[in-house]
Amino acid sequence: MKPATICARCRARSTRRPSHRPRNPLRRRPPQRRRLSPLTCRPARRPRSPRSQPMTELQTQQPPSTPPNLPARASVPVGIKSRQPPAPEPAGMSLRELWEAAQEHLSELRKRLMVIVIALLVTTLASFYFTPMLIDWLALPGGGTEKLIALEVTESVGVFMRVALLSGLILAMPVVVYEILAFILPALTDDERRVFNRTAPLVTIVASVLFLGGAAFAYFVMLPVSIPFLTTFLDISTTLRLGSYLNFVTGLMFWLGVGFETPILVYFLARMGLVTSKALLKQW
Repeated sequence: MKPATICARCRARSTRRPSHRPRNPLRRRPPQRRRLSPLTCRPARRPRSPRSQPMTELQTQQPPSTPPNLPARASVPVGIKSRQPPAPEPAGMSLRELWEAAQEHLSELRKRLMVIVIALLVTTLASFYFTPMLIDWLALPGGGTEKLIALEVTESVGVFMRVALLSGLILAMPVVVYEILAFILPALTDDERRVFNRTAPLVTIVASVLFLGGAAFAYFVMLPVSIPFLTTFLDISTTLRLGSYLNFVTGLMFWLGVGFETPILVYFLARMGLVTSKALLKQW
């Protein structure tokens, strides 16, 4: 390769010696000149970093398809990094799908509620036949219906409808429980459904027996003792009102029956691991 020639001006500038004269502070400083290349008359250029170099023609080409007999790495040219395709994101439910699912659940819930309402209506109408006998039976701890009075015109009718509705709800309870379970069971897993099918009959029987035992204890044990004590507490004659008396009797029987369900509650808490036998014995 033939060496580049240097002109006389560039050679004179490169061989010029700096002067040692004292610098005058008032003299204007000449502009700085760029460093010249020793081979050419043009200013020297700094080499670019590898990152800023433009891609060659080989790098700008698309990678060829991988032959069937070669691995995937052999088809990638030099200078191009192999990039894995992004993992597919899980497809979430759109707003329309959520709305359709909610409509389906609401439609199913509406059907179940309609069945419960129809069953409650039928049992309430059927209980009209024995409601007067039931009122007489509830009034026995207080001395019978002869000692009860009604202060309002519609009080007797209201008490009759209330007792009929309560007895109808008790008679329709199997249908209510079945419809609730039919709405909940499809959402359970196979293991949860298996555990439920194994324990539900026994728990239902035990819960029913405990509730009826609590109601019977309130009627046969507590009411004959509590009513005379409450009516003669201050030696003042008390006249029992029909509505308040039946509310007191039915409320006491209901809440005492619920209180007798405590073993079932403790059983479920123990199954979930919230309480232990040692903790119960310690708090006894």
